[in-house]
Amino acid sequence: MTRMSRVLLAVSLAALAAYAIETVSRSGSGAAGRDFTAFWAVTRELFRTGWSGLPHLYGAAFQRRAEAGLPSAGVLSPAIPFVNPPLGVLLVLPLAWLSVGAAAAAWDLVGLAALIAAALWLSGTRGLNDPRTAVALFAAAGVPTLSALGEAQYDLVLPLAVALAAVGARRHRWARLAIGSVVCTIKPELFLAYLVAAIRNPRRPAVRVAVAAVVAVAALSLLALGPRGVTRFVVLNQATLGRRFLPTHDSTILGELWNLVGGGLGAELAAGALTLAGLVALWWAWGRWTPASQHEWWLALSAVACGSLLLAPHLFVHDLVLLVVPAGWVARARAERGQSLGPVVAWTLALDLAAAFDSNTFTANLPVKAVPIALLLATVALWRALAASRADAAGRAQHREAGAAPAVGAALGAG
Repeated sequence: MTRMSRVLLAVSLAALAAYAIETVSRSGSGAAGRDFTAFWAVTRELFRTGWSGLPHLYGAAFQRRAEAGLPSAGVLSPAIPFVNPPLGVLLVLPLAWLSVGAAAAAWDLVGLAALIAAALWLSGTRGLNDPRTAVALFAAAGVPTLSALGEAQYDLVLPLAVALAAVGARRHRWARLAIGSVVCTIKPELFLAYLVAAIRNPRRPAVRVAVAAVVAVAALSLLALGPRGVTRFVVLNQATLGRRFLPTHDSTILGELWNLVGGGLGAELAAGALTLAGLVALWWAWGRWTPASQHEWWLALSAVACGSLLLAPHLFVHDLVLLVVPAGWVARARAERGQSLGPVVAWTLALDLAAAFDSNTFTANLPVKAVPIALLLATVALWRALAASRADAAGRAQHREAGAAPAVGAALGAG
């Protein structure tokens, strides 16, 4: 490990330790992030009512009762109602018996540990002296992580779910693949490009397992909620999105266009058309090639990971913790070829600065969002790296064939 890698490792460990210490200290004050307050409140109410309360989970009366049960001191009122799929309640359910502050701290610490584990696993690091360790922890210690911890968001566990699904698909470990795929459905809007790539994936058994697991959980959720519960879920999500999430604060294509042209139906239609075009382009590109090496798989999957965030219909800064996924894969691809990891660090830092720019109080209302631009550049750069890798592999194959021809001729002549 170089001196720069040691410095990067020390800075990353210090930042992650500071995040953990701040999380523990926050639990003593009884405070919790706005989003987690909503998660905890409905989970607590469901814990009190039992499974019979599931059909009413997304009803106004149920959520009012849940919010009424919150302690008044040191707790923020929920910024939004609970709008996630029922699986989100099951994940928080083990913490329902804790106070909201303690539950939020426990959830954050578990999420932070899951994020670190995912970053290290995805990078394929072999120990503390491996430069990939420093890069992985640097990716995990960025601005999106701090934002996700502030809200105690689900996003922190999503990179580990992606890692489970990816390893399960690659090694035919179907249980891992199923668990990872199901957990990703907590925020399905962040995985549109993954879905397109999965459908076009030649490893059809993996796709069938993932789809079967997701469909099974969706069917169980529908049965538990019933027709009225499903209707309430849809209505609540539509009302919440329309009332709370103005596109001007979204780090998405829609947010970019909304700020540039002043919003309206035209911005929505243009953003929808661009998103659809991006998904169609991915469908076309993914179906045109067969990976020649694991190196190409890492690069292609990294491009899909960045593209999925770029094409997400709804994206906040805390959702960008999923960038540890492509950072780990690219670091792995470059390390296995003996290439420098400097570009991965620079790319991670650039995306971190873009996230900080979009979330800063002084720049949040500017007409240009930095994150969509950074994600677009990263996605294009990864596809170009994949094309260069393929061209290099083709050149080496031609060179081997050209070198083999004289030897074959000589052998025939001797015969």
